[in-house]
Amino acid sequence: PTLAALKDRLEMSDSELKKMVVAMPAIIGYSNIIPKLDWLQRTFDLNQLQLLQLVTKNKMLMGVSLESTLVPGVAFWRKCFEDLTDTEAMAAIISKPLELTQSNKRLRKRSALFIEHGIPLKLLWGKKTYTDDKLNSWLDRNCDKFCENAEFMTPLKFQ
Repeated sequence: PTLAALKDRLEMSDSELKKMVVAMPAIIGYSNIIPKLDWLQRTFDLNQLQLLQLVTKNKMLMGVSLESTLVPGVAFWRKCFEDLTDTEAMAAIISKPLELTQSNKRLRKRSALFIEHGIPLKLLWGKKTYTDDKLNSWLDRNCDKFCENAEFMTPLKFQ
C-alpha cells in the first residue's frame, strides 16, 4: 500500500517509482510518507512538480521523522534566518533540503557550541555533512572572524 500511495500522491510514473525504490529500498517499509509529503508541500508552498522533484532528488527526506527531525529542523533554521522574510527564509531552507535530515540531537549539540562561542547560528547552515573534526577545523580557522571575545575563549572542540 505504501508504494501505491506514494505513486498516486506524487503522480509518478512506474519508472520514476522504480528508480526511487532501487535507490532507497527501505522506502517500502515507511508508514508515514503521505503526511510527510503533505507537510513538505504545505510548509514550502510547493506545487506537485516541485514536490516530486524534491523527493526524487532528495530521497533521504522520506527516511527521517517528520515530528522529531523535519518539523524542529525547519523551526530551527527559520529562527536562524529571522532576518529574511518568511518567503525568503523558506526558499533558503528548501534550497539545501538535506540540511533538514540532520538529527535534532546533533543540531542542538552543534548550535550549543556556536552559541557558547558567540558564533551566529546562521553560519552553521550548510555544514550538515561536516564531521565533528571538519567542523572543529572550520571553527579553528574562522573563529577570529566570528567569535565574540576570541582571545579569552577555550578551545573549540566537540566531546
